[in-house]
Amino acid sequence: MQTGDEVTLVEIVRRRAASEGERIAYVFLVDGERDEQTLTYAELEAGARRVAVALAARGAEGSAALLLFDPGLDFIVALFGCFFAGVMAVPVTALLALTEGGYAVEVDNGDGTTRLIGVDPGLYADNLVEVASSGLQVGDLVVVP
Repeated sequence: MQTGDEVTLVEIVRRRAASEGERIAYVFLVDGERDEQTLTYAELEAGARRVAVALAARGAEGSAALLLFDPGLDFIVALFGCFFAGVMAVPVTALLALTEGGYAVEVDNGDGTTRLIGVDPGLYADNLVEVASSGLQVGDLVVVP
């Protein structure tokens, strides 16, 4: 929650897209060394806006979305799309299969301990899966292994 002077990542991306849109925001090294893909601030803002619109159309604000992406720029766009839409992004590597069945995410309690929270995967669209849970709230810190 903002208290006045903070600037969010969403605001930074929007400002940079407007003032220096062709500047490179992210570089992904496909092979880990040289084969690079780039994403400008304008491309990031436009892509994140498309994802946010799709999430809003599904009424996802305030919920969570499971991100099902290989490493790369598409993941970055989807992550920022969640930020733009007010949706908690949960990378697929954070989803844990429970031995008794079902799924959970591990949440950091902020005091050096964690807890498992059961989640129900929901609708899948645009490489996002909605995740529902009465125990998961926007702002919770999900542990990503």
